[in-house]
Amino acid sequence: MGKCLKGKSESQKSDAKYVCKKCKAYTTEKSHLCKPEKIKK
Repeated sequence: MGKCLKGKSESQKSDAKYVCKKCKAYTTEKSHLCKPEKIKK
């Protein structure tokens, strides 16, 4: 989907809505991750 962040998260784990299955980076924007997975809270 998006460009890989190579494990460098854009937001704090507690604020994130998506995590990358590949590199485990956290972000609030789905399009910023290569393999996004929605975090269940």
